[in-house]
Amino acid sequence: MSTWRQTGMRVAGSAVAVLVLGCSSPGNVFSVAPGDCFDDPDNAVDEISDVPLVDCEEPHDNEVYAVVELEDGDYPGDEAVLNRAQDTCLDAFEPYVSEPYATSELFATWLVPTEGSWSEGDREVVCVLFDADGPLEGSMQDSGR
Repeated sequence: MSTWRQTGMRVAGSAVAVLVLGCSSPGNVFSVAPGDCFDDPDNAVDEISDVPLVDCEEPHDNEVYAVVELEDGDYPGDEAVLNRAQDTCLDAFEPYVSEPYATSELFATWLVPTEGSWSEGDREVVCVLFDADGPLEGSMQDSGR
């Protein structure tokens, strides 16, 4: 079974914001798309394959705002994957939210392939936003938050 490792950060301060996901009403992390919303699980895990999808109109913890395909080839290493994920997810933030990341009240994180899932052909980075102050309500697309 393929799994992804998750990580993320808030640029203004370099504090790492770890997104913790798991299974509930599962949606496979390999089939989520921008605009999908999901909640955090009760149990913390480092590698995931499913997320508990919810209707974005209901209060929710996270929203997918981009899915980015990394270049094919040999696994470039954890640091290279994380750096590429950070760059692409931060670039994709403003076009989705309609607010620059540096001035947004929202935070970003990303799900990245592990070395094991990379060897199985996984190349997608899933970019996710959340509000550290509490649940989101409605989609954050074009919210200006």
